[in-house]
Amino acid sequence: MLKKSLYTLPLLAMILLSACSGQVAAVMPAASVVPTTAAESTVAAPVTNTEVATQNATTDGSATAEPTPARMPTLPVSTAPATCKVVDSLLPEIPEQYRPSIPPVDEKTDWIEGPSDAVITLIEYSDFQCPYCQQIANELDEFMAKQNGQVRLVYRHFPLQMHDKSSMAARASEAAGLQGKFWEMHDFLFKPDNWSVWTALESEAAFVTYLKEKAAPAISGLDQKKFTADLESDAIKTKVNSALTEVIKLASDPNNGLQGTPTFYLITGGQTYTLSANVILFENVLNMVKLNSRLYKECPPQVVDSAKEYTATIKTEKGDIVIKLFPDKAPTTVNSFIFLAKEGYFDGNSFHRVISNFVAQTGDPSDSGLGGPGYEFDTEIAEGVAFDKEGMVGMARGQNTDTNGSQFFITMDKLPNLDRLYTIFGEVTSGMDVVKKLTLRDVSSDPNPPAGDKIISVTIEEK
Repeated sequence: MLKKSLYTLPLLAMILLSACSGQVAAVMPAASVVPTTAAESTVAAPVTNTEVATQNATTDGSATAEPTPARMPTLPVSTAPATCKVVDSLLPEIPEQYRPSIPPVDEKTDWIEGPSDAVITLIEYSDFQCPYCQQIANELDEFMAKQNGQVRLVYRHFPLQMHDKSSMAARASEAAGLQGKFWEMHDFLFKPDNWSVWTALESEAAFVTYLKEKAAPAISGLDQKKFTADLESDAIKTKVNSALTEVIKLASDPNNGLQGTPTFYLITGGQTYTLSANVILFENVLNMVKLNSRLYKECPPQVVDSAKEYTATIKTEKGDIVIKLFPDKAPTTVNSFIFLAKEGYFDGNSFHRVISNFVAQTGDPSDSGLGGPGYEFDTEIAEGVAFDKEGMVGMARGQNTDTNGSQFFITMDKLPNLDRLYTIFGEVTSGMDVVKKLTLRDVSSDPNPPAGDKIISVTIEEK
């Protein structure tokens, strides 16, 4: 399906893409939440059907997708004007019965990086010896470094008993933390070269020697004698053991989705979401939260005249794309497109999804494929137009037919499988060579996509 993004995962689906699991592996959450957007869009994915995939949590904490071949039912020709509704937020409100019951951030006891007024807060339950935790730690470092205080990260211990050195590693970070060096020890232990050494040691005793002789001296300003004493203190042992006890208790509630490491929770706007360990997803949600402040509070007035001719010129970094709009076929869609273009809404948007011989998709200021303008309207199906050649311009939408917003796509081939599923509101009359030069990328499936080509401006000519 054509999605505003392939992050259109079911609201109640639990997806932990990679995780270590231990004594709580059998606790399979029945209903955790992966954030989607109210403007969740679908632009036909080539062949695959992510939105109807069955997500099965496996015993090792990973997830597998079993795609169920299915095609959305085609829609009848529209016989009434499309209706429009306002969307309060791009992030869903979690039903009370499914909300995670994770303890709130405690400035006195939690290990925190970032300001208390950050746009989003990430709470991570992690194990220093877990390979997936080590991998995400390095990605998180890069992510946090470029956020300029927009994200607060909270680290909480989940020392899995299946890992022979995880508890001692947690104690080492706590011992360093008593001297204000928690994050320095955190970074040392997760640094790839260090991690591969200490996790391979034959015993916990050998690891303790490593901590005293390698880790402690490497941290500037750390009192090594005090560190060694604190490492074996009853207070530190109790704190780490208590953390594990708390995690096991939290894992007993299926809404928490705490089945392995790393597990992440994102807090914003009074809502707590369970997320897979994916910094691209974190970035996307952050962008959606910021985009919430730009949402329109009402639908645009219907001013387009179906008897007139309208042409849109999309100036991009690769050249101009000229589109003949179809106000007689899709009046509400064309009206919205012209409204947003005149507002400068598309300026700076990238083509976030460009797939060869398929589509080039844009219209999302967040560059996540999840954004929208704050209102949604019905799909408009008309006679006399079809995705029967390249250059047809359609609206991306969610699984529901009334979720059209701002995202649109340009086809790069005949795509008859999209007929009577998506609004067609225009056709490229000049610039298909530009469309085909756009950088191939897909923010929904590539964790490190290349930079997208941006829209500089969209101008409208009326005759």
